Amino acid sequence: MSAEYFLEILSRNGEVEGRQKFDSLPIRLGRAYDNDYILEDPHTAAHHAQIELNEQDHLQIRDLGSKNGITYQNRRHHTLELDGNRVLRLGQTLIRVRDRDFVVEPEIVDVNNYRWEGWRPALAAFLLIIFQSAFTKWISQSEAFSFTVYTQYTIGMLLSALVWSGLWAGANRLFAAHPRFGRHLFIAASGFLAMQICVIIATLAGFIFSWEVLPRYRSHTQILCLGFMIYFHLITISAKASRRKLWAVMFCAALASGTMLMSKYKNTGSFSDDLYMGDLFSPNLRLSKDISVDEFSKDAELLKEKLDKERLESLAEAEDDDD
Repeated sequence: MSAEYFLEILSRNGEVEGRQKFDSLPIRLGRAYDNDYILEDPHTAAHHAQIELNEQDHLQIRDLGSKNGITYQNRRHHTLELDGNRVLRLGQTLIRVRDRDFVVEPEIVDVNNYRWEGWRPALAAFLLIIFQSAFTKWISQSEAFSFTVYTQYTIGMLLSALVWSGLWAGANRLFAAHPRFGRHLFIAASGFLAMQICVIIATLAGFIFSWEVLPRYRSHTQILCLGFMIYFHLITISAKASRRKLWAVMFCAALASGTMLMSKYKNTGSFSDDLYMGDLFSPNLRLSKDISVDEFSKDAELLKEKLDKERLESLAEAEDDDD
């Protein structure tokens, strides 16, 4: 039958690695040189399969007696109809067959902002890193101003961002042909700034309102920010399966938070990161209710009784173990 058919070789992630046009059927596939299409796969037979029309004039593929056969959806088939969307495995080679009348999916709207490439995001990233470094050092420094200290800290932050972005740009070059270093650098700078803002907000809110949970578990918000940063790096490389990438990154972030909680509890007996009010600010910032000396003394006495009771219980358990 005279027609036009397209045999496509696919990668593991579904990308088309090669495509060849045929003007007629049948099309025989295998490693032998007398085939219509030669497969570069040692797991395929010399004459592995043949694409043809069945009795109903439907396009099908037929196994020619190979050892590894034709696999579709983890099941082996001797013959299988082809609808243009089915991806088959011959040995370890993924193939798909379509004819000239196959209806492709509608055009995808290009939402990528190509103006936000090159030096623009790189310059914005440098400014963000300089601002973050200066502000972080200013809010944490208790000594007199030192230009050298600020410069060293800023250079350290820039080097960290450059190394991190360079690794992602290398992955972008490997998998998507373009490094897009400027955008990866901007993502890194934005992520570092978001993590620092989370720390500052948690610390200030804990001090102002006496919300202990925020400063005690602020590292978990940093893990979440890191997860989102990795997600934006990934979709910069490829926007395909963005929802699955987001779920995967969030799962890894949750796993990292759980591991950190278990590690803290094992080492310190507490799930929290550090002591409450490890960072002190001006007393004028405090908005929580003042506690009188008598109330404080009463709470301290109750706490002492609780700790003494726990200590005595621990000693009693130790004595029982010795007996």
